[in-house]
Amino acid sequence: MASMNMHTDIKTHSLSTSVIITTGILALAVAMGIGRFAFTPLLPLMLRGGTIEGDAAHYWASANYLGYLLGALTAARLHRHTVKGLTYGLLGTALMTLALGWVDTTTLALIGAMLPFSCSMAALLLIVSSHWLCQQPSAST
Repeated sequence: MASMNMHTDIKTHSLSTSVIITTGILALAVAMGIGRFAFTPLLPLMLRGGTIEGDAAHYWASANYLGYLLGALTAARLHRHTVKGLTYGLLGTALMTLALGWVDTTTLALIGAMLPFSCSMAALLLIVSSHWLCQQPSAST
């Protein structure tokens, strides 16, 4: 098993501390703010509004967690390729969030099929960006 102190493909010695922190904050904000919580607050509103029934909500929640598992497993395979992981995670989260917004609410099966992919991109981004930030040398004060 590889050590947690492995190299990364981003040359951080040329990046300033503020650039590293800003990049990390933005990546985590996208992962947690957009990707992670895009589905969670909508489900109770959809249940209350009658857009989705209880049985379908169970399948959606399962698809949600399946996506997080797939994203975590993908992140484990990309641990030495930080740039790829950050790129895939950021683009994937943005594209899947836009796609979910454009899908007509009457096609609930399509949304349920897209949900695991959306969640997997958010999990990938969360893990890769957290791992990258934890690898950074501490700033001297």
